[in-house]
Amino acid sequence: MNLKEFMKTCRIFGIPVLSFGSSDKLDYKRKQLKIFGIKIKYKNLNWLRHAAKYNLEQNIKNLSYEASKNNKNILFIASYFVEAGGIETRLLQYIKELEKFGWNVYLLSENNSNKKLKEYINFYLNFDSSNVQECLEKIIEKYNISCVEFQFKSSKILKNFDIKSLKRKTKLGCCLHNIGVKRIDKINKFDYKILVSGQMYQHHYKNILNPVIIKNSVNVSDFNNFPQWKFIGQKKAILISRIGMEKIESIECFIKYCIKNSIPFEIAGGEQYKNTLKDKLVKKFNLKRNVFIGQINTLEYLKENLDKYLFIAGVGQVILEGGIMGCPVFISSSYNKENYSFLTKENFDLFDNFTIKSYSPINKENKKELYLDLLNLEKYIIKDELVNKRSIDYCFKKYLEVIGAKYEK
Repeated sequence: MNLKEFMKTCRIFGIPVLSFGSSDKLDYKRKQLKIFGIKIKYKNLNWLRHAAKYNLEQNIKNLSYEASKNNKNILFIASYFVEAGGIETRLLQYIKELEKFGWNVYLLSENNSNKKLKEYINFYLNFDSSNVQECLEKIIEKYNISCVEFQFKSSKILKNFDIKSLKRKTKLGCCLHNIGVKRIDKINKFDYKILVSGQMYQHHYKNILNPVIIKNSVNVSDFNNFPQWKFIGQKKAILISRIGMEKIESIECFIKYCIKNSIPFEIAGGEQYKNTLKDKLVKKFNLKRNVFIGQINTLEYLKENLDKYLFIAGVGQVILEGGIMGCPVFISSSYNKENYSFLTKENFDLFDNFTIKSYSPINKENKKELYLDLLNLEKYIIKDELVNKRSIDYCFKKYLEVIGAKYEK
């Protein structure tokens, strides 16, 4: 038995010293090594050769569509698109507006699970392969792409891209959606940098040069035929969130808050890995499994079920969507240090991305609303504030200026 075989069979306190497997990441291809139960992702030479071959074969498909004859063509790039998420919702808003102005929209990712985004022309490449730059440049040339915009939660996908070379072929921009982007030196090489939050810039990205803040918005016209919330004695709350480890603080905050205040609740959202996290939450908080109602189409579900709920909870986009229907909304960031609050007319302007951190203005100004006052529900109805300050019309005009396009229909 050689050393590798010995380590694979050897156990300490029941934990395998060494094991191999496939990664559970969204591309399903990276190899996974476990040492004492700690996961390490790696890519061997054989894997990289297959990645390069995949890109060459896939780019034949990518280049098979008919090219537009005009020069209003934009390509959005992300490592992946999920079935339902904040980036996807925001992107769909902007795509609809771009189409009104005669733009052709393309998307590039490693994997796309979003049904609505799949309705557009999608390209697929492996960003870990050294030939991804060559493949992207061919896409830019074939489809006369006048603007490429990366959607970032992490800047890892940039490692095989030559930003200077790309800028010679097209306008190059990016949008940062969270605080996970590390390579600020590369970000500063882009033609434009959009941040979804001013607070995010102030506390995490001060080294980004000349950023533009364009907050998340709501398309008011999408809600023209939607019911408006009324209080009819509802007692149940609903959290709308993807069920994933990156959302665990928010989910546990909501659960703890509802349990503490004896509020019956439901949690809507899909989980990628076969109920693993749901099982842990059920066990940890002694929950009934039916509190998890599964993946929903947020807008369609609320249109049919709005009158069932006392308030809607979450962070980010769901706050906009619940608020535009006139329903009280609860920002559920973290139970630690009471980083949660109902949104009111009074504290509305203290938020930009509808999350709460220790440094958030709502904490500094002590304007958190920790309980729902049933005798004064009017102060939680923030529809007018959303229409006046977070309409897609206002944000999109600013966006067109950033990408160098004119606001003309």
